[in-house]
Parts: sequence; C-alpha cells; structure tokens
Amino acid sequence: MVIGLLAWAAPAQAVPQGFSDRVVLSGLQQPTSLAFAPDGRVFVAEKSGLIKVFSSLGDSTPTRFADLRTKTYNNGDQGLLGIVLDPDFPDRPYVYVSYTLDAEIGDKPPKWGAVDGTLDPCPTPPGPIDDGCVASGRLSRLTASGNTMTSEKVLVSDWCQQYWGHSTDDVVFGSDGALYMSAGDGAAYNFADYGQRGDPLNPCGDPPAGVGGLLSPPTAEGGALRSQDYQTTGDPLGLDGTLIRVDPDTGRPVPDIAGTATPSAVNYSRVVAYGFRNPYRIAVRPGTDEIWVADVGWSRWDEINRIDTTAPPGNFGWPCMEGATLRPQSYESLGLDLCDALYADGGGVTPFFSYRHETEIVPGEDCDEENGSAITGITFYTANDDASAYPSGYGGSLFFTDYVRGCLWVMPVGDGGLPDPTEIRNFGRIAGAVDLEQGPDGAIYYPSIVDGEIHRISYAASTTDQPPKPTIAIPATDTSYTTGEQFSFSGSASDSEDGPIPGSALRWRLAYTDCGEQLCKELPLDVDPDGTGGAFTAPKRATAGDLQLVLTAIDSSGLTASAVRRITPRQVTLLLRSGQIGARVSIDGVKGRTPFKLPVLKGSAMIIATPRQQQLKGRRHRTVLVWKRWSDGGGRAHYLTANNRRTVVAHYKARKPGLDRAR
Repeated sequence: MVIGLLAWAAPAQAVPQGFSDRVVLSGLQQPTSLAFAPDGRVFVAEKSGLIKVFSSLGDSTPTRFADLRTKTYNNGDQGLLGIVLDPDFPDRPYVYVSYTLDAEIGDKPPKWGAVDGTLDPCPTPPGPIDDGCVASGRLSRLTASGNTMTSEKVLVSDWCQQYWGHSTDDVVFGSDGALYMSAGDGAAYNFADYGQRGDPLNPCGDPPAGVGGLLSPPTAEGGALRSQDYQTTGDPLGLDGTLIRVDPDTGRPVPDIAGTATPSAVNYSRVVAYGFRNPYRIAVRPGTDEIWVADVGWSRWDEINRIDTTAPPGNFGWPCMEGATLRPQSYESLGLDLCDALYADGGGVTPFFSYRHETEIVPGEDCDEENGSAITGITFYTANDDASAYPSGYGGSLFFTDYVRGCLWVMPVGDGGLPDPTEIRNFGRIAGAVDLEQGPDGAIYYPSIVDGEIHRISYAASTTDQPPKPTIAIPATDTSYTTGEQFSFSGSASDSEDGPIPGSALRWRLAYTDCGEQLCKELPLDVDPDGTGGAFTAPKRATAGDLQLVLTAIDSSGLTASAVRRITPRQVTLLLRSGQIGARVSIDGVKGRTPFKLPVLKGSAMIIATPRQQQLKGRRHRTVLVWKRWSDGGGRAHYLTANNRRTVVAHYKARKPGLDRAR
C-alpha cells in the first residue's frame, strides 16, 4: 500500500446507476481483509493483529476471535494483511493468516513493540526509512472453536523485511486445494535498495556478504534484489518477492518433491512465481489453475499479472523491470549481475495489464491519478442466481481498485474468454479500499482502512437511493499552513431523500500525505459535540506534506460520500553544503549527502547534524572527514529555525585513514 503501499485515499462517490455502496459493518480499526463463512459469519482482520468475527452482516457487536497483536509488527504497510477460511470450514475449523512478525526470522516477538501493543514503533536510530527496523513474516493456521481461536500453527516463517513496506501480503486457496501466499521484497521504497544500508549493515544477511558485510554492485543481492533470489544458486533461498504454494496442513511444498531436505530446497519447491515488488493482493480466476497478482509498482507502473500455477516459476522482473518494458534507471545504472542476467534472458514475464502512474486508466474518469498509484484490491466476479447479483455481462469480469486514486474499475470478459484490458470501464470512486471480495450474496465487499468499515456494493435496478452530498465550509480551498498553526473546521451534508444530515452522521479525519507508500498517519481532531466542526493543530515537524481534512456523511440507508480539503504546507528550502561532495548530513533525522537540499516548513525548528568522523570513498582511496564547524556557528548537532531559504556549510578536516588517530 499501503496496505502499498500509500497516500491518502480519495473521497467516496456514487457507483454506477442501479448500484449502491453501503456500510454494512463499522466500528473497526484499520480493517485489511475479510472472509465469509458458509454459516453467515464474517471474519475481519485488523492491521494491528486482531481478528473479529461478526455473526452476520447485521451484527453490530463482534466477538474477538484472535489477538495476534504481540506477535504482529504493525508499522507502515506492515501488519496482519491476509485472511482466508479453509474451503471446508467449519468442518475443517481453520483460519489462515499472513502477517508481519515483530521479530527477525527465528527470534521471539515482540522486538519493537510492546505486549498487546496496537501500533508498534520504529525508533530512530535505526529509523524506518534510514537503516530500517528488521522484522519477518509468517503464514499461520489458526484453529477455531466456535468464535474463538484455540491455537496457532506456523506453516512458514521467512521473509526478512528490513523496511516498513512490501510486507507479507495476501493468502488464498487455489482450485487445486493448495494454499497460496504473496509477499513483497521487504526493501526500501524511497531509494534504489540493493542492501547497502542497515545497522548492522546487511541485517538480512543477503549474499554475497553476511550480516554486517557491505554489499555493493555488481554482485549485491540484497534489498529489492531479494525478489530475484530464485535465479541464484549456491546460497539459501529467501521468499521475499514471491508467490508460494503450500500444503494447508503442513506448510510443505505442493507437490512435496522428494529430496527437498534442506530449508532452501523446500523454499525452491514452494515458489510458484517471483520477481514481485509488492504483490499486495491475489485472486483465483474461477474454473482455472490461474492466480492473478496485483503488484504495486515503484516509479512508473502498477501491474496485474496472470500466473499459470501448472507451469514452471516465472520471473516478473522486479527490480530490474517494471511494467512491460521499463528498466528502472536507478537499478539499471548500477550494473547489477542479477539484472544483467535478466536483461540477457529477455526481461522476464510481461504483465497481463499495467497502468502508468499519474495517467488516467479510462479517459475522462474522476480519479486522483495525479497523486500516483497503489493497486490494492483484485477479484473476479462470479455470476449467481441470487437476487442481489449483478446484471448479465459481469460474469467472469475482473474488478480492481487503487487506494491512492480512490477508484474502482471493471475489466469485462472479451472474445477469448479472458478479461479484456481494452474494455476497462471506471466503476466509480471508493475510499480507503485495501481488498475486494465477492460475498456469498453475489455482491462485492471491501474494507475501508481509513473509515474502519466494511462496504457492500450491490445492485438493484429499481433503486432510487442517492448518496449524500457533504460540504466543507472552512478551511477554505486555498488554505496553507506552517508548523503548529491552529485551525477551525466546519461542514455539513444534505441528502435528496433525508434532507439535512445530522451531525451525528458526520465523520471527520485528518492525515498527512507525505508518507511515501505507507498508510498515512492520522492527526488528532477536537470535534465539537454536535459533529459539525471543531479544531486541530498543524504538525510541529520540519518536513510534512499536504494535510487532508476529510468529511464523510452517512445517510439513513447507509450510503456514504466524502468531501476532502487539501491544506498545503508553506515551505522554504534548506541547503546543506560542504567542501567535499558526498559528506553525510541530516535534517531532522532525514539523512542525505552534501549538497543536500530539503523543503521544510517555514518557521520550523529542526536539528541539522553530521557525524563527528566519516569516510568518503574515492576512486583510489578513502578520505576521512573530521567535523570542525558549521558556518552558522552551531554545534555538530544543533537546532536551526528556517524562516527563509537558507544555506549552511559544514567544514571538515580531511585526512587519509590511519592518520591523526589521537585527535
């Protein structure tokens, strides 16, 4: 997401005529996935590690089925992201989950969080985007006794994750009865990560160096290159960036090939496909042996990939390839052996469908493509005879959604029996969707991670319901902010059937939008008792992007709509320079190398810092830099207030390694 990663979701709008988007379950905390039981129960996974079970869609007081919060690392895009019931549930009373483990592979949780902690930190150092808080992943089988989990059996423990995105993602059952799971590369999203950072260096122990060893091109196999690990030999295989297939009772490969005695050999037999960046959601195409993968891309493309599970494992290219033809320059320019081998082999498997970031999928659609992309839901529509099923022509269609764009699309079946990318239609705007599932009634459901709700998209040709129309009165559309500034807000909503919407049916949210691919952090709001307004304080930090204030209205029939107000930061540029290009410096914990330029909030107080001593690698030798002074007279790490564009110079004494040690 954002859970690709992920920016703030777009406001919800009406789906096509005849369809309705209604809230059916609410009061949840960051729901990520859901599963329907044959007896009418609904299991909902929350990102923190809680699983709740509702007796039906009419139940407003769920039972806590399982509490995996102590084990689950809930940070950024990491957490409990996937859930599926055994195909023979409840005769086989098993619930399968994929989640980020708050510990390194083989260690005991919690490492970063607290016992029963809901939101787990990543302190600086090591820092979530600097050296990373290392975690791992689990695929587990939970045994149910009624509405309570009685035990957990870990089927697979793997997936080293150095950074807070691209985690252990989705889990489904295939038509062959095997259990499938997807997982991301565990790498950074904000730089070309080949394993060069960490404290210690290379904390996942990627080849050719072990833990603590320095990785460098062309031989590096760390970071995003973990997704290419399957094509290497002579070292243990990790499962980052793969789609795996296992026996749901044992976690062993399917088929369990004789001779897979070592853990690495077992992993090779588990892999069905590899070369993924963040395969956040997967779906089975009904009546086939195919798994379709929604892979969140990086700089240019998001992908939908079609995988024949009866064929040998295919390589889908990341990080050497993105989309059908793009070679990401940041990785290609490194001259990496793994990428060069892939280029020589033709570049990997071409996506079934890919769409370019910041470009419309359907011309003229009302989506937020200017903010980027993160494909976060995918499902096939299976026609049935239920009265709530969709009109004829939708059978076999592929639905997919993008969290950042806040839209839903349908790809109808073409002449060849496959969904046809040339016939894609926009299906309207939905907010915060991080999964799509077809329910037993034929309707499509999605969890809204930002609203804490489960929505149902149903069809009734005779419906006259229309969604409400919310309006934000203040702040105004051209409002901007500086650090710590205080604001008031107010709004209202009306409905064609209900008239004015009462304040009790209005919901307000405020969040950052500068979280990269992460689910953005919410900020506190002081809402008035009548629900129509309140106040908030802008963040007191040096680096912050847009704020988004969202007003959601719910009418008497459960239809929702949202209005959004963007509040932009008033920024100035801070430039750190030095006499030696490439010296390590930081601004408020954001690390860089000189000359390092960073937009910061006007009037914000931040810490600029540089190491007391560091080494620069030259073409022939290394140079040791010993800090002497900053041009503004401050200490090595000191506060600075930026009211206008400003340049500060770091001065160092340069010497060769081994000299002046006494100093």
